[in-house]
Amino acid sequence: MITMQNVRKKYKDFELELSLEIPEGRITGFVGKNGAGKSTAIKLILGLVKPDAGKICVFGNEGGELPAAVKQKIGVSLTESGFSSQFTVEDVWHILAKMYPDFQKDFFDQKCDVLKLPRKKKLKEFSTGMKAKLRVLTAISHKADLLILDEPTAGLDPSGRDEILDLVAKLHKERKLTVILVSHSMEDVARYVERLIVMNHGTVAFDATPGEVFSHYKELEKIGLMAPRVTYVMEGLARRGVTLPHNAITVQEAVDSILQAR
Repeated sequence: MITMQNVRKKYKDFELELSLEIPEGRITGFVGKNGAGKSTAIKLILGLVKPDAGKICVFGNEGGELPAAVKQKIGVSLTESGFSSQFTVEDVWHILAKMYPDFQKDFFDQKCDVLKLPRKKKLKEFSTGMKAKLRVLTAISHKADLLILDEPTAGLDPSGRDEILDLVAKLHKERKLTVILVSHSMEDVARYVERLIVMNHGTVAFDATPGEVFSHYKELEKIGLMAPRVTYVMEGLARRGVTLPHNAITVQEAVDSILQAR
């Protein structure tokens, strides 16, 4: 679905060098410190910035701005919605209906109720968490094949994060969506992604399953990242001679592993 071959993008004090493939039907996570290159990689995939060198192929389209037919296949939630702060949710509804022939009006209305998004309130009156929910809702309300979610849970409390990411995971399973999830939360990627790409200073430091990546927690610490807290709990138990059947990276996995060891 997406290939990046020897892609380079240089700014004044930063250079990205990237080669990777993102296959269909999986949830791929991108993590890294601020300035590591996560958002630049996303903008390159979307054609929002042009590479200085290398090739990028998205849905068979190589290079430059993505054609309309390809854009229709992608649902995007960036850190800024692109909608005027004077708009209401109803205004956004009408805009999306014009943008996407396959806009799912009933789905949008239903999820507005589930996510408690007031239809007549202006976006400037929304909390940070409400804006995050609306950004994700706009990305998933047409029949996209690819979702690109850049920090989709920013500003949300734990229950709000679970609500949004559980919804994305459900749609991924039902629609066989390909999802790219950019996040600062190691707990989120541990729970939801199947493959984890760790960016550091514009290059890929790790590219493996979350469990494999988090087993290198000491190396992650050297580049300014922490593994999920469960990783350190499990490591502490191992140092004390407690042998568990699984190397858990989420709270539920840890509970299951401990119960199996009893």
